Amino acid sequence: MPSNSTDNNVTDVISLVNHASIFIESNGVKLLSDPWYFGDAFNRGWDLLYENPLEEILDLLTETTHIFISHEHPDHFSIPFFKKYCTELKSSNIQIIFQETRDKRVVSFLRSLNLSVIEAKKNKWLKLDDQVHINIFPIGTLDSAFLLETSEYFFINISNICSLKTCL
Repeated sequence: MPSNSTDNNVTDVISLVNHASIFIESNGVKLLSDPWYFGDAFNRGWDLLYENPLEEILDLLTETTHIFISHEHPDHFSIPFFKKYCTELKSSNIQIIFQETRDKRVVSFLRSLNLSVIEAKKNKWLKLDDQVHINIFPIGTLDSAFLLETSEYFFINISNICSLKTCL
């Protein structure tokens, strides 16, 4: 969950939320990745070690400005999450970032829920605010990673190391 840092010199904060989901705060940008917080994945083959309580998820969504989805596996792109929290995502004006793909399945699904979606072009910088930029790049044929540049740091998120091994 987001940190309540009392250090006035720290402008960027990163927190683990669950599984592959992290929350990065920098200036006005609050980026959440790969939200899977309840239920199972892969036809009951995987379960979370911890399910985030409803109140915690709602608090997190009121803080979030952007959601990054690395790929369409259900432990990274949780369809039940987007269906359940569709109203909160819209009312908070959260922009969802997903890599541009040929089939556009993920983007089409999210847009069918009337959610705000940014299709990130391969290896192109996307401005999230004046001091925060993100670059989405593909890993293999399915996965993606991001490089987030802030006024003070660079963050790289490679959510699925297994994909890297298959690409090498």
